[in-house]
Amino acid sequence: MPLLITGLTRWKNEQGWQLTTQLGYAQIKGAVTTDLRGNVASPHATLIYAGVELGKACQWENQRLMPLLAVDYQHLSIKHFTDSDGAKVSYAAHNAPDIRPTLRYQWQANTHSTPQVVFTHELAWRITTRKNAQTTISGDGDKTIFHSGRGGDHLLVKSGADLRLIQHIALTTQAQYQQRLQREGTNDCAVTGGVKITF
Repeated sequence: MPLLITGLTRWKNEQGWQLTTQLGYAQIKGAVTTDLRGNVASPHATLIYAGVELGKACQWENQRLMPLLAVDYQHLSIKHFTDSDGAKVSYAAHNAPDIRPTLRYQWQANTHSTPQVVFTHELAWRITTRKNAQTTISGDGDKTIFHSGRGGDHLLVKSGADLRLIQHIALTTQAQYQQRLQREGTNDCAVTGGVKITF
């Protein structure tokens, strides 16, 4: 179970410009298992995340269209560990930004009553610039080095809804899907929900 702490700050003006910054910290405890041998290793990792996003919204009636550019940076540090066979594994940290050109569309179902419902759809092209990271496995005097994390790009699609109960509190839900386009990466989907508090 990971420990995750995040913070987000957003600024916008009457001309439609919006700037969002985000910071995060996570501690992750993992497990490597096989069908035949069970748990063979328990790696631990620390993740530091920072992101900035700048865009300008065009609004008409109850609709809003916003092209934006986001830059995300993460520092992932995996602690050295030894597996059940005594092999020592070490990873070089990944340090490089992801660039994300994005188009976001919002539609507010009811503008003059409470609760308010806002639907958001987002299409993004995520470009991972990460260079080769080195992984070392050693044991019994032998050492093997291989590289991973060559980068690549993904298509990211998000859809969500906010139910604003009162002025500063809303219930949120979101579904997203990520499709790998080239080189390294993963196809991934996720569904999230929570409470948004603004002040």
